[in-house]
Amino acid sequence: MSSQFAHAGFALFDAAIVPLNDILAVVNDGVSDCCLYAASGEEASRVSPWLLADAAQTRALMDTMRGNPRYAAGATWLGTDVAFDTMARHLRNLGQIHANGKRYYLRYADGRAWADTWSVLGPDQRQAVLGPVKEWDSHAIERCAFRSPSGVDAAASLPLRLTRVQWTNLLRAQRDTHRCIEWLSRQAALASSYSGADLLALARRTGEWLQQLGPLGPEVMRAAGIAALRSGGRVFEEGDAFSQAVRRSSTPSDYEALRSWGSYA
Repeated sequence: MSSQFAHAGFALFDAAIVPLNDILAVVNDGVSDCCLYAASGEEASRVSPWLLADAAQTRALMDTMRGNPRYAAGATWLGTDVAFDTMARHLRNLGQIHANGKRYYLRYADGRAWADTWSVLGPDQRQAVLGPVKEWDSHAIERCAFRSPSGVDAAASLPLRLTRVQWTNLLRAQRDTHRCIEWLSRQAALASSYSGADLLALARRTGEWLQQLGPLGPEVMRAAGIAALRSGGRVFEEGDAFSQAVRRSSTPSDYEALRSWGSYA
């Protein structure tokens, strides 16, 4: 077995990210499993979180998925000493989130969505969402290990209910994460020169700066983001010159000029 996860626990794979056939290969090899959206029908099952028991095959799949940036966010290790059925029951209860007067699915098996949600929760809410999990080891933009806050009682209950402020902050966090994902996908050479934390900080700064300019088209925002990525954010320190160029941009040639703004390469 891999020594990467020495503690006991279970694997959680997001079939919306991790190839379902790879998950089923482990299941068909006799490893205990639970398709957590099975009750919602066949279509939901194809993109469901899957809980798998600890086994050599499970850990091998975890290592393979963690080693591939395309799939890493969909592979989570749950450090816990509870029974398999207890863990499955908790995850099913965790599947919804209430905010802004509506009900949403909580994408807890996608490490990126989970990290965004975790960032806006209070200590008692964090205790509630972890439940029996001692360590929730997942990948967002970089690897994260979420643990129960010490000395905190789980005053909050499931399903989670977010305040208006928490919901607003969650949408902002998702915006920043989406920008990071886009950079890593479309501008891999530039984005790979940053640590995960620095890339996320730059995405946050870029989002806040663009928001101050008012409504902008997606191509303009994308081009301005590439300029921020190339320059490490220095374009934001050029006074009004760059902001005026962003506001005036309306053609493909304008977007190209924004992307290559300055001499930061």
